[in-house]
Amino acid sequence: MGNRFVELAQQADDAAENVLGDPACRFAIAVPSRDVRAFLEAERERRAAHPLHPREREDAPPHVLRDLWRDLAALGKGLGIAAPDGAPYDPTVYRRVYEAVLRHRHVDVVALDMILPTERLSVYDFAVAPPSLAPTEADAEEFIREVERRYTDRRALEREIAHWWEVSWRC
Repeated sequence: MGNRFVELAQQADDAAENVLGDPACRFAIAVPSRDVRAFLEAERERRAAHPLHPREREDAPPHVLRDLWRDLAALGKGLGIAAPDGAPYDPTVYRRVYEAVLRHRHVDVVALDMILPTERLSVYDFAVAPPSLAPTEADAEEFIREVERRYTDRRALEREIAHWWEVSWRC
């Protein structure tokens, strides 16, 4: 998530700001209920062991989902949003953290509280083959060079990654 997300959340003096700041531009925060989140974690566990589609092997393993929640809960605690250490997933904390990060944007919260019968379906099954969004090797190398140009001090890069959620006005 990191920069890809926070760059949209940050206000900047550029042409994109006219679009991103317009009330017609909405940022949706999909907030799974506790039951939906538990189902998603269990389904990810099942798919990790028995994928229905080859691309499912590339999905984040279940422990990564749990680690992301722990990171988000710790961020919530730092922002003054109650989330005790080691607390299980809490949709209210999840929502409030993303609302805080997106405070400069127009936000709609989408409560996900229904579990659909997806046991035999894969998110990668399409009637029409979608285009690949993966960068070419040359593109990936160029992105790495760009990061190396922007961050000559590795510690500065690590600090920015650790504080991905900090949103400010950038000119």
